[in-house]
Amino acid sequence: MAASAAQNTSFDSNAIEQITNYPGIEILDGKQGIVNDLLVNGRSVLRKYEQLIPPEIFSDEINDDSETPLLQLIKDQLRKFWESSFQGYPNALSFIDGVKSDNPDHFRSVPQATVESGGTLTPIVFAVLQLLFHALDPVTDKDTLREIFNSLKNEGVHSLRKFADYILEDELEEQLKNQESPVVQALLMYNKEQVPTLLKKTKIPNTKHLYNIAAKSVTASGLLK
Repeated sequence: MAASAAQNTSFDSNAIEQITNYPGIEILDGKQGIVNDLLVNGRSVLRKYEQLIPPEIFSDEINDDSETPLLQLIKDQLRKFWESSFQGYPNALSFIDGVKSDNPDHFRSVPQATVESGGTLTPIVFAVLQLLFHALDPVTDKDTLREIFNSLKNEGVHSLRKFADYILEDELEEQLKNQESPVVQALLMYNKEQVPTLLKKTKIPNTKHLYNIAAKSVTASGLLK
């Protein structure tokens, strides 16, 4: 079951196993489903399972001000996922390291928001947008970030210009003019996963070369063009 959960989240089977075996969770019936619910919907979902979780564990984990080992474990695994996803993409790794060193508060706020409100099913391109648009709070401005993400999917990477009010001009141009920028690479990774499903529906032959071309086209122009 852990392996199945790993396929549907940002974490590998080892990370899922660590979370599933966390004290207080490892004794629960249906613990895999509870962990998946936690990763998808955030810490507050634990209230659904209050009657199942030992009171002392529940009290610690649901406290909004606490930094529990469980939350830290999830955040650590999320950051590892970012880094492993961009192996072979030095510009993206450099970008993540840059945010971490230049704006540590914002860097910490992104995984914190994910743990609190859920979203490990969200593609990594959404995490890149959260890190890039540091003028937007990942919690209070989540709807705006979602709008940016949907615009990228539907209209392509150049639709970022529609949101120029939220980002410095030089940072925006750097993302758009460099085909190996973090946003372009993350969006391309996302489209490489989506395009095969879309093309199969139209019975287009399964060829990796064709799918790569289509993914690059969708990254540049979006699904609506």
